[in-house]
Amino acid sequence: MKICFVLEYYAPHVGGGETLFVALAQGLAARGHSCVVVTARTNGANAAQTLDGVRVYRVAVPKRIDRHAFTALGLPKTLALAKRADIIHTMTYNAAPLAWLAGKILKKPVVLSAHEVLGSLWFGAGLSPIQAGFFKLAEDALLNLAFDAYSCNSQSTLNALAAKGIDRKRLHLIYPGVDLALFSPQKKAAKQAVRRNLNIPQDAFVCLYFGRPGVFKALENLVEAASIASGKIANLVLVMILSPQPVNQFQKIRALAANAPPGLVKILAPVPRQNLPGLVGMADCVCVSSLSEGFGFTAAEAIAMEIPVVATRAGSLPEVVSSFHLLVEPGSAKAFAEGIVQAHRGNFAFAPKRLFPIEQMVEKHEKLYGKLI
Repeated sequence: MKICFVLEYYAPHVGGGETLFVALAQGLAARGHSCVVVTARTNGANAAQTLDGVRVYRVAVPKRIDRHAFTALGLPKTLALAKRADIIHTMTYNAAPLAWLAGKILKKPVVLSAHEVLGSLWFGAGLSPIQAGFFKLAEDALLNLAFDAYSCNSQSTLNALAAKGIDRKRLHLIYPGVDLALFSPQKKAAKQAVRRNLNIPQDAFVCLYFGRPGVFKALENLVEAASIASGKIANLVLVMILSPQPVNQFQKIRALAANAPPGLVKILAPVPRQNLPGLVGMADCVCVSSLSEGFGFTAAEAIAMEIPVVATRAGSLPEVVSSFHLLVEPGSAKAFAEGIVQAHRGNFAFAPKRLFPIEQMVEKHEKLYGKLI
């Protein structure tokens, strides 16, 4: 098969959607399928290159409005590449209208990967009412477009799409895949050495977050929760491995961290993905404070490494979180702080460990494409 992926971001850009589609495209290419990606050109990436068997073409876009500009500027390249494809695959939000339009023009089937449906949550994410209203209207408009199939990251997302009136026959539950060879308990580095290199006390209780500082990650709640919990845990350290994008959110979290009790919050720059398990392995628990999650790679990768997780009950997280864990109410720094305190005391809930193999994700998409073409 020939698959054309239309995505607002792709590697080396960092995010859950990028992690999903890099694994999917590379997995399909390894099975002999032809995969091309149309995406926005960010951070000085090459205009065209081949990454692990996947041909990537990047559209030049203004830096500050890259994802929105891609929606406006990406159609010519999308049409040129999708013309030779058997199927088009896109994701929410900004790339989806391009892919849908290309599918209509070229009469090609289009699959939409739906990460989550935010709905009224747009108004609880610290956005201005105008911004929140615009994004909600844009989401509603996108969900009114008819795609040939929807790849849903979780049962939570699938149910939300069905509630929007989308035919359940077009909805397919396909969990994203986690690199279980990379995020393996055997990949844990010596905890003492990692902490020494980061200047973290050996006896510290280390909470870790890694990922993007998006508005729905509610990292301001996490910083506040750590400050509250530090009143009961004398040696608490919150380590945050943060992407610098989006810039406004990154600067906001960095300012909150600077105003937290001295030594409580340590912000680290992103590391190459192959080095991430060494940092995850030195944590006592991984924290996911999200207001919404379509899947939750941070939680799933930590669980794969057998690191306990403290997470909210938002979106898909109750589906994804397993092994030793704690679930708390979303949007409450106080509730999350109590979760951290209980984690320090070892008072975890337990559920059988659940893993999400990449191979399973690739196989399910391969079968879905086959049905559509």
